[in-house]
Amino acid sequence: MSDQSACLQLKLYMHPMSFYSQQVLFALEEKKLSCENVVVDLLGLEQYEPWYMKINLMSEVPALQHGDTIITDSPCIIDYLEKHFSGGDTPDLFPVEGSEAAALAKHFREELSAVPVERITFGLFFNRHLGQNPRATESIMEDGKVMYLARLPHMESFMKKHPELKEHCLNCSSKFANERRFPRHLENLEPLFDEIENQLISHSEERATWWLCCEHVTPADIILCILLERLTFVGLMERYWGSGKRPAIAAYRARSQTHPPFMAVPRN
Repeated sequence: MSDQSACLQLKLYMHPMSFYSQQVLFALEEKKLSCENVVVDLLGLEQYEPWYMKINLMSEVPALQHGDTIITDSPCIIDYLEKHFSGGDTPDLFPVEGSEAAALAKHFREELSAVPVERITFGLFFNRHLGQNPRATESIMEDGKVMYLARLPHMESFMKKHPELKEHCLNCSSKFANERRFPRHLENLEPLFDEIENQLISHSEERATWWLCCEHVTPADIILCILLERLTFVGLMERYWGSGKRPAIAAYRARSQTHPPFMAVPRN
């Protein structure tokens, strides 16, 4: 369905600096869908206000409202957009089902979705020495640390009210400043980026204009483009694809910087 009147019913609760909000914004741009954006002030902890918790009990962004339907979690939102808004002037994000490209897109989407982006982001805010030339300013990093520490009491209160969600909350609220295992999150990215590099290199001449899995952007590309932007923001570009390391990924990121739907997404 690609009905403009239906598109006008879309409302996205988001924050422009949220990694997961950015994915949905990218998907909307890629699919040429209009949407009303409602900014939730994460720094002001607005996600814990009763009005928003009625929309998303987990106090997370993004959340998509389509008429009376509310969808949370960025992969679910993107799947919903693909199911209900595809065809005609609205491009498909998913390759043809059963194709090699579809299998690749599914695989890389799962691998990229497993990257602990929040841990890496806040981990670098607390451990700046592990990064190099971050695009984030010192004041932004300090604001991020303050926001993270300020939300912990809210998490504790939330767990008391919703004990069934305690495990999820504990995963979200680990103290990065003292987490000795944090560098492992950075090390675990190395084999994934090796695999992505090899996939990009494998594209033959007739596939030179392909994205990660096929000729058009897929949900895997949406995550990868936003991830590369986030790693640049926190100072990890040099580690993973700088100074000639993984040149195919470097070229891929350079291409994303000139891709109009991606350019329309707010940058960190």
